[in-house]
Amino acid sequence: MATVAKRHLIEWSTLNGFRVGDWEAWVSHCKKRQKPASLEEVCSGSRPLLWGLPNSIIAENKKTFRRLADLHAGTATVRVQDADFFQQLPDASRRAEPTLSTLLLANGVAGALPALTAVVSEEAWCHALNTVYQIALDVVGNSDRLWGQLGNEILISIAYQFPELELAQDVWETSIEYWATSLQEMLDSDGAVQAAYCDMLPLLLATWTRVHLMSPKTTLDAEMELVQIWEWFLRYNLRLLRGDGTSMLTQTEIPYCLDLYQAALSTSTDKEDRAIARQVLPGGNPKKKKAKCISTEGVFSEWAGLGVLQQDWSPRSPRLAVAVLGESMKIEICRGIELIKLEGFPDVSINGKRLQPCGAWEEAATHFDEDIDYIELEILLSDQVRVQRQIMLLHDDEVIMIADSIFVDSKERVDYQNQIQLGPGVSCLQETENNEIYLQQKKICALLLPLGLSEWKSQRSDDGFLASEGSIKLCQSVFGKTLYAPLIINVNPKESVKPRTWRRLTVAEKLEIVGHDVARSFRVRMGDRQWILYKSFAAPGNRTFFGQNMNGDFFVGRVEEDGKVEELLSLEL
Repeated sequence: MATVAKRHLIEWSTLNGFRVGDWEAWVSHCKKRQKPASLEEVCSGSRPLLWGLPNSIIAENKKTFRRLADLHAGTATVRVQDADFFQQLPDASRRAEPTLSTLLLANGVAGALPALTAVVSEEAWCHALNTVYQIALDVVGNSDRLWGQLGNEILISIAYQFPELELAQDVWETSIEYWATSLQEMLDSDGAVQAAYCDMLPLLLATWTRVHLMSPKTTLDAEMELVQIWEWFLRYNLRLLRGDGTSMLTQTEIPYCLDLYQAALSTSTDKEDRAIARQVLPGGNPKKKKAKCISTEGVFSEWAGLGVLQQDWSPRSPRLAVAVLGESMKIEICRGIELIKLEGFPDVSINGKRLQPCGAWEEAATHFDEDIDYIELEILLSDQVRVQRQIMLLHDDEVIMIADSIFVDSKERVDYQNQIQLGPGVSCLQETENNEIYLQQKKICALLLPLGLSEWKSQRSDDGFLASEGSIKLCQSVFGKTLYAPLIINVNPKESVKPRTWRRLTVAEKLEIVGHDVARSFRVRMGDRQWILYKSFAAPGNRTFFGQNMNGDFFVGRVEEDGKVEELLSLEL
């Protein structure tokens, strides 16, 4: 036993000259030293170890994790029974696949090691230090980059807690370089994180924030590009907040934590971030001021596969978040609360044969200004069938459109189905005679209009807009070379209950009406507001609709009181 302890102490020998057999002196040193500051002091928040964690992880053993978080933060006096944490550490030699609970335990023990010297033996303490160190090394090389960040934080926590150790400086340099490299590899130049990590975004923010605050102040200062990437990453996190502070696109069981966002923002030098935070963070400042003169235009990163369309920075602003990973796409629409989401891929069949994606979604067009946010993506299916998805937000009107187009080489029977999931606490109210559906949470909060269907329900069984418990299904079919399924979502509660109608407009070219495989146009009216939509499916031509003359591929306009059409977007692809 003594031999094992001696080997560990030799490996973790100290700069201050503690020799093998100086365990009592080491314990006394750890008890009396004033630096480094506790994690709670560094982060200026309660239980930083638990930030960004799903409720299910904490619920596994709530008392244990909270006690460990208090020791890790330096806010609890160590007790004899706290030595039991060492018994819960897995044997690093097993090389078992780590779990989030394992990493949480290892990180907590790493932060609590200075205090635990008072209640454990020399051998147990040294063995625990080596165990958490080995767990961290194993995880840093994991193919899951999020797990790698958590492992790297453990290494940084060891180096932060024990600057006296000879290996601490090497750990610092290697781990800080790993962190800086991760910022560059997992974020684009505008701070957008890869879509693969969106479902655990608060956890990624938490581990990077703790690392940032434990690191020397000059860690990123020498790399202004990294500073900008980090601050844009913080801005992305603010863009993705719902009204209750939880993050869009993430697991709903990850609770909002004000301390996390305040600690993260303390690392930013951007005054705009703090102005936005005062407005969007629940509980952050009761006297919220509107973030003036700050861009509210949407953003999309094809490299990261992440985009956000938003009206403004108010907590109940309409927002649409989209995450694209290969052939999969996740869309969430919220206005304070999560209203609906679309996940996976729509069902597309040609002559009864269901098609599968053959590639990944690719960006076709984007447009962002003070009036409209627009993203267009494309993907190829089997049999050379192409799917195009348009995602659009009209800022002032609080109207969103998600439209899928199917392109086939020859005229065939095309069937399309798309499933829309309702947010927590959201239910449907469907009209008996019309193809429209209200969303409600106690009161009406949104209206959905399927423009590709007739306003009035028909006897056709293959077309429909059907509500069921927790979801809505849009079904369309056509015999032709193209199918167009535009869905309009009005997220303004007051406007959603006003009289509305939509009609298919006639499109002509050279004084002749063109078929739906060439171009389609729609007029949508809600209350006193009207919009015109036009989409070309064939080679561009000089076509007319609703008094408009169009040569491009896509057009959106607002009809003014005098009958003139104000152009909001016109695209030529």
